[in-house]
Amino acid sequence: LPVTDTRGALAWIGLLFSAGVLSSVRLALIDLPALLLVALALWDAEREHIRSSAGWLAAAALTRETSLLASVAFFHYPPKSRTGLMRGLLWALLAAAPLVLWLGYVHWRVGGAVETGSRNFAWPVAGLLTKWHDCLRAMVEPDTQPFAWRTLLATAGLTFQAAFILAWRRPADPWWRLGAVFTGLLLCLGPAVWEGFPGAAVRVLLPLNLACNVLAVRTQAPLAWLLA
Repeated sequence: LPVTDTRGALAWIGLLFSAGVLSSVRLALIDLPALLLVALALWDAEREHIRSSAGWLAAAALTRETSLLASVAFFHYPPKSRTGLMRGLLWALLAAAPLVLWLGYVHWRVGGAVETGSRNFAWPVAGLLTKWHDCLRAMVEPDTQPFAWRTLLATAGLTFQAAFILAWRRPADPWWRLGAVFTGLLLCLGPAVWEGFPGAAVRVLLPLNLACNVLAVRTQAPLAWLLA
């Protein structure tokens, strides 16, 4: 995100001072480090440095498991050949291997919890609609009104990011594919991720924010998208 003009500056500010980044820093959580590793993985993938890209992505997945969705960068659209498709799948599996091994080790040592994460997902769009409903309801309650305004703006930002990816289709671009797969995640997130002020969703969906801002700068999208 080169800060050489208004568009680049807005994109940079919109990412580095987003609700997700600020929450990650304030709460000392791993979402921002994971985003950095995802950015490095995409940076190398678009330059065809697949080996190092897979390494960055493996590290990102160990930092936050949803980062593994960025493995869409290993696949070309449209597929160049069946061999290329299989190669992309192989690199995706290699990037996932450290996380799978780690989860297997943890399960072996301490066992599993069947109920853990059961509220992380919901029917498509249901969680987002519930979040909008909760934001609007909280705005009329004096005790939560200041937090509700900030949360409403953050939720609006995420909604516009998803709309941008759906409207500004560039399947051949790995950054668009990153945004598309995290848009799919946004639409399927459950109440455990959305609840709160502003909620964990703003941190989980940081790769969507990054992808949107990179695309908006590179494709010279209207400034209205960046502002939204």
